[in-house]
Amino acid sequence: MELPAFRREGSNKHIKDCERASQQLKFKIHALNNKERERATELASLHDMESTSRALHEEEREVESAFPSSIRGEPSSAYAGGPQGSDTRPHKSNFSSPSSVANAGTHSDSNPVFSQTLPQHSIQPPFRRTRQLPLLPMLDAAERE
Repeated sequence: MELPAFRREGSNKHIKDCERASQQLKFKIHALNNKERERATELASLHDMESTSRALHEEEREVESAFPSSIRGEPSSAYAGGPQGSDTRPHKSNFSSPSSVANAGTHSDSNPVFSQTLPQHSIQPPFRRTRQLPLLPMLDAAERE
């Protein structure tokens, strides 16, 4: 038994519609797979960032534990025994005596070549150092205030 002509055309149209719908579903599946891959990549990068963040925090804690407590702003236990306002730590002198600083660079009188080639006013003494205070006593003074 043969189907009437309008039935065959209808079934061909139905087949074409199904093929078109199937193709659209394939595109949607492909798009969803791409989104899934992107999400998986984002999730992996977030996991990497989280582990990196944890490692940085651990490293930060190690660095903080390596520094003395006075640098971190905590009260210093090593020098807590002295009276208020006194500093029992040894101070390192980083400056020259005033006479050696004042005389530095004024050798033009003793060197005849210098005094002949350059006028006296053009010879400037070197930058004079002021007394350099150690950093830690300044931090301790700031903590006391």
